[in-house]
Amino acid sequence: MEVLGRYANFEFKQEGDWVCLAIERKDQPGLLGEVVLKWLEGTGQGELGWILHPEARGHGIATEAAEAVMKLAFEKLAFHRIDAKLDALNTGSAGVCKRLGMRLEATLVDNWNYKGQWATENIYAMLDSEWRTRHHPWTRTIN
Repeated sequence: MEVLGRYANFEFKQEGDWVCLAIERKDQPGLLGEVVLKWLEGTGQGELGWILHPEARGHGIATEAAEAVMKLAFEKLAFHRIDAKLDALNTGSAGVCKRLGMRLEATLVDNWNYKGQWATENIYAMLDSEWRTRHHPWTRTIN
């Protein structure tokens, strides 16, 4: 699997910009889903999201794609914080967040109305320092 970086006429350089990348297998071309990074207001703040075709779920694809985008955000774009906002009933995406090392930061009870019903939103997040500790433990600062 790989996150495709096919270039188009867009720029990702400031707050408000976002990029949507296709997800496909190296050995079997065809769209499996997408992963999105949105540059939020506030220095170094980003929101991560993903969606997969139902047949592609449960194989680690979302985790691999999201991790590749987090690596880009933290290591190349110097983001400070990445979050993922999801419906509390979405246990699959919650599992992705946990596998990525994101922590549950907030639960907003009945904060949005979706298809005529109130839904609870969970917000998972990771800081750049948490990313470095998880992926580059030799760079930790000792106090």
